[in-house]
Amino acid sequence: MILQKAGDEFDTYVLEHVLQPKSGSVYCLPAFRAPVDRILLGILPKWQDSLFEEEKLVTRCYKNLMLSCADNKIESIAIPALGAGQNTFPQRRISRIILNIFLQNMPETLQSLQIICKDESSFDVYQERLSLYESDALTTAGQIS
Repeated sequence: MILQKAGDEFDTYVLEHVLQPKSGSVYCLPAFRAPVDRILLGILPKWQDSLFEEEKLVTRCYKNLMLSCADNKIESIAIPALGAGQNTFPQRRISRIILNIFLQNMPETLQSLQIICKDESSFDVYQERLSLYESDALTTAGQIS
């Protein structure tokens, strides 16, 4: 989807500038034709069986994402929900990890964070996890939807 919106120039830019990416890294890239200011590209591991430090690398990636938002004074961000895509992350586990990271590390500049779910079951998992947090925590950290 990102490649479709940003165009071939984005793909070429990534191939030329993101050299030897490591799991957990985040790159702030130009958006080219995509209708956004920038694209943050996070490098995530393929989930195997959690014996290969996937959880640690996912945590590092999302913490780096929050740092990149702060460094680039990003006010609004949308990210895909993990757990329903090609990397087969366990949804309940990954939603807990990600939401904890967001609530503990959300920069002051970030006013809106949207988690985009591709189906209703993914939405239900994230919504259930969000309901476990007190509304005060969400107000303090910013808006997560």
